[in-house]
Amino acid sequence: MTPRPRTLLVWAALLGGVVLTTLLDHAVWSAWHPADDAAKAAFERRDLVQMLRSIGYIPTWVAIAAAGFAIRFGKRGAWHAWLVALSAALGGGLAELMKLILARERPGDTGEYVWRGVFSGFSNPGNLGLASSHAGVAFGGACMILLLWPRATWVALPLAIGCAIARVGTGAHYLSDVWVGGVLGYVAALLLFRLSGGRKRETR
Repeated sequence: MTPRPRTLLVWAALLGGVVLTTLLDHAVWSAWHPADDAAKAAFERRDLVQMLRSIGYIPTWVAIAAAGFAIRFGKRGAWHAWLVALSAALGGGLAELMKLILARERPGDTGEYVWRGVFSGFSNPGNLGLASSHAGVAFGGACMILLLWPRATWVALPLAIGCAIARVGTGAHYLSDVWVGGVLGYVAALLLFRLSGGRKRETR
């Protein structure tokens, strides 16, 4: 089956985003990274930042899936709500796997890339950043909501984007880390959606 032009455009944009965010990594880090540990701690303590970080936490999406299931309980396709939590978990899992394969460290004191060598993360998994598992979880859940309940997209996607921004703002990740995590979350959602039958379901 020949891919639709729209599909090709989406994938070109996603892959182009990897290149663009990589080119912007150092500039964004230089302009925005916390000046010291005290500044980082103060940023992380903000209520909004803590809330956005929780969007990259799998139990958050389990709670959202449970609410969706409860709303649809007794109706055809109610179980699809659990795809939200499953997609979030898969998105985070793919990001964690990519960390171990690519083995690029989180931003350090200089903002320069440190690559340990492909697959070296399996033997030394600490302090790896590419890709952001918080972003993978957040976009895995949000993109599944986009596919299942399009009317809720305007709530879910901004929260996922906010989670990614918060992770960059704390100095925990480069911009490209969260972009790749987001792409993996999208891949997870699309894969599970198609495996489930690929039928859009709008809650009424």
